[in-house]
Amino acid sequence: MFDLSSQYAIRAVLHLARLEPGTLVQAHVLAKELDLPAPYLSKILQQLVKDGLTVSRKGPSGGFALAKPSAEIRVFDVVNAFQDLGHGSTRSLGHDEALEPLEEFIRGWRASFVQTLRGLTVAQLIDHADKRRAQRLETERAAPVQAEPIAARDSA
Repeated sequence: MFDLSSQYAIRAVLHLARLEPGTLVQAHVLAKELDLPAPYLSKILQQLVKDGLTVSRKGPSGGFALAKPSAEIRVFDVVNAFQDLGHGSTRSLGHDEALEPLEEFIRGWRASFVQTLRGLTVAQLIDHADKRRAQRLETERAAPVQAEPIAARDSA
């Protein structure tokens, strides 16, 4: 669905969005924290600068930060910096007349998907992720603790 550049861009933007506004992170540090290849991530960050989603400052105290609050950055804009989401091919299955009903379904799904991305901000994505993480932790805390087998305790 998303190419590798888009996936890395989303991860980088989400990471930057969790920092204090204006906090600069050097590309190699961000790459290490996200376990991504630094040269590739640097190119992605530069593209995000060109699209006005991040800012950069050169020098030893420089780095990258979001260009605006995460509530003002749409996921669509991050992905669209690397993939053309707005003007996809109208024919993804060729020109087989028997497949036209499926083509219509795909066009409708694609339009709905793009509309969802246009309405989803980075802040909303982070909020959703935080809620899911909290629910997972609560579920883990509520799960019964597995008792250690008696044989393992006796041998210790």
